Amino acid sequence: MEPFGPEHPDHRRVPWPREFEKITIDLPTTIIGMLTNNVPISGRMKAEVQEFGRVVTAAIDDNNKQQFAVKEEVKLLKSKLVDLKSAHQALHKKSFASDVISSPFRKLPNDILYEIVTQIRTGLRVVPEYDLYHIFNESPYRLALTMAGVCKSMRYVTRSKGKLWNYAKFTWDYDCRWKRKTSVDMSILNQMADLTHGLPIAVELFEDPRSTSSRRASPDFKDRGIAPLILRMVTEWPAIERLASLDLGTSVHRSETTLFRLFVDIAKATNTSLASLKALSLKSVNTDHPDTVQDCGDFLQALSGLQHLSIFSASFIPPNFPGERLKTLRISSNIWSREEFVSVFQRLPNLEAAKFGITQRLTHEPVVSAPNESNIINHRCLQELDVHFEQCYHTIHSELYLNFVGVRFPALKKLRLSFSPCDDGFSISPEECHSLLLGMFPAIEVVHLIGVENIKNNGIVSLFPLLRSLPTITELYVSLNQLDTPKLTGLLCNLKDGGDSLPFPKLKTMLIGIEDEFDKRRGFWEEIKGLKSILFNIQDTRMKLTEGFKLSVGTNISTRCRHGVPRSMEAFFVGLEKKFQKAGMALSVYRNEEEIADALEQFQSSIPLRNLVI
Repeated sequence: MEPFGPEHPDHRRVPWPREFEKITIDLPTTIIGMLTNNVPISGRMKAEVQEFGRVVTAAIDDNNKQQFAVKEEVKLLKSKLVDLKSAHQALHKKSFASDVISSPFRKLPNDILYEIVTQIRTGLRVVPEYDLYHIFNESPYRLALTMAGVCKSMRYVTRSKGKLWNYAKFTWDYDCRWKRKTSVDMSILNQMADLTHGLPIAVELFEDPRSTSSRRASPDFKDRGIAPLILRMVTEWPAIERLASLDLGTSVHRSETTLFRLFVDIAKATNTSLASLKALSLKSVNTDHPDTVQDCGDFLQALSGLQHLSIFSASFIPPNFPGERLKTLRISSNIWSREEFVSVFQRLPNLEAAKFGITQRLTHEPVVSAPNESNIINHRCLQELDVHFEQCYHTIHSELYLNFVGVRFPALKKLRLSFSPCDDGFSISPEECHSLLLGMFPAIEVVHLIGVENIKNNGIVSLFPLLRSLPTITELYVSLNQLDTPKLTGLLCNLKDGGDSLPFPKLKTMLIGIEDEFDKRRGFWEEIKGLKSILFNIQDTRMKLTEGFKLSVGTNISTRCRHGVPRSMEAFFVGLEKKFQKAGMALSVYRNEEEIADALEQFQSSIPLRNLVI
């Protein structure tokens, strides 16, 4: 077995034991026939399915016991080796390996492993099957098992510490050009509910937007698209009490008048059947029609257990909605005013994570004034915030930053800001911005600044007021262009206020993403001149302040470099790593998007709001 773990010498993707790469998986013939032919469970097949369930349950229970034993053993080893610096690396590998050993996949038979990986890792996807040369096919839909690489799934489960074992996930894609019968879909749902043995269930239903772009809502809306399956699922499905997450994706035209009508009918008929629903995603449902907003509000009112909401607009949340339920919120559209921004946090006092965009169209200079302390809202639960600043005409970033003014987040740990192209710089002085932002995020630890290279005029300098107001940062990720790197170095390495201390005394980890396009015809070596000394200066200076400070740099060589530069760029980074090694310092270099993504995983700081499901 090759050595593996986060501290692997080459600082790249964690290698995996070779024997796991060669595993072959066989699914029992009976299970294949049952799933692909869409037949009900009966007779001998029912007995085999029950036996299959018993084997899965027993295997998971056995592995849970082993997992507990291994963790206790690791705790004992850590207590014995805590003071032995020479054994630190070996201990780290031992701890990482224990996650692999204690994985529920460890000793399961191959056929059960395949079934579990297929269902839980990738979900089940029902896709339309129709012949373009025939108007209608008697069996237009089939069950498609998405084949998942077992080792890839095992890596994912190991890294996420087995969280995928908390629910089963099923996905449907619909082509709405056909008038559907839902008996096949209900049969599949029933079979999969039997196989999951009491696990909470997440369901995703998607309409093909190409098939509905020219179709407006009609009186027979309940007979088309995903509506009939939703209605039957809620009213007839025995496992509806286990439905914990529902993700609905529809085209704009259908959703304006059809989907929420159905929701109202469901809410009126079955208030209790959806009590288990914890996560709801309606982020692609886009309409500002008053009746639709009211219908959405009525539906949300009926969901007594809802904790995670992904929705198109903040206006869809009704005024009488009990906001203390929600833990996470994602808004697809942009927030247009500071009042709307503040209103979200006023109405949702227990929100722990939020993601949305901000857009401001201004034709005048903002009036800047410090907020009255008595008017500041203290939101004491929010821990993760992801904000995207949308580009628009006459955008003034200082006014956008003023959206934060008036709300203080004492518990916020992670902040992610991203910027669209063609954004303007500040219209007020950095000192004024600093005084306005100071104290808004007193406990911040992780900051991601994405698309800084898109900010025109002042670039990274535009963000200095924000950064200076965050002295508690421990991890920082910045994507910027090469010309802005010296400016960032000045912020990180210059003494604070002419004294003998550096800013950000707690900063331990930093990843810089270089977003330039290097081209030999423009003078490649001139463009990166000084980059090596700049990075060296950051590492050397920060290490004197914080022992163990780790600097990483990444750029996608394949897409950012042209005309013979990739090979030269590769040689440049190799030389950069060697220079750091000679000086006794470590520098991690990530050369493509996949490696950079893995680096962010190791940061443990990416904000998990891409898809709000349990």
